[in-house]
Amino acid sequence: MPIAILELCLPVVTVSSVVNDTPVVAMMMPIVLKWANMNAIAPAKLLIPLSYAAMLGGMCTLIGTSTTLILQQLLLRDLQKVHSTLEKVQSCAKDHDLL
Repeated sequence: MPIAILELCLPVVTVSSVVNDTPVVAMMMPIVLKWANMNAIAPAKLLIPLSYAAMLGGMCTLIGTSTTLILQQLLLRDLQKVHSTLEKVQSCAKDHDLL
């Protein structure tokens, strides 16, 4: 059983890292259901790992999910604020001969 899950998850993680998660899961569902029936495995035991593998792959790159794109923009905005604050602290420290 763990080997079946691994055989399922590796390609899904790979594809999901460059394609949105939802189409990957939608494309793989009929394949997984057929594979589960052929190997006498309960489909639920493969469909949940399919979903998790797609989410994991999507989080590995910025283009995998829209959530990571939003997170990247929020981080960039916050880093600019932090950088601006650090520049002010550095300037103040230089003015008071602390550096």
